[in-house]
Amino acid sequence: RSEAVSRLSGFCAEARVSAKTDVLVRGESAVFDVIKHSSATADLVFIGMRPPNEDETSESYSVYCEWLLKNIEVFPAAALAMAGERVDFNRIFEGR
Repeated sequence: RSEAVSRLSGFCAEARVSAKTDVLVRGESAVFDVIKHSSATADLVFIGMRPPNEDETSESYSVYCEWLLKNIEVFPAAALAMAGERVDFNRIFEGR
C-alpha cells in the first residue's frame, strides 16, 4: 500500500496536480462502497480503469465499460484513468 501511495503522490506532483491522495484496500466490502464512503467530501474522484485483455472482444470490453460507468454515477465528478494504454473507444462503443 505504501508503495502505491508513493507512486500516486509522485504522479500527481509530476502532473502538477494538487490533490490529497490515498490508496484504498477493499477488504470484504464492495469496491464502489469503499470508494463512495472514503470520498464523500471529495470534489473529484479518480477511478482506475483496466485496459482490454489482449484476446477480449469489443463487446465484452464494452460491457465492462458500461458497468463501470453505471457504478460511478454516484460520484459528483469522476475521472477514469488508464495508464498509458491506447484503446480505440470508438470501436468499442460503436452502435451502442
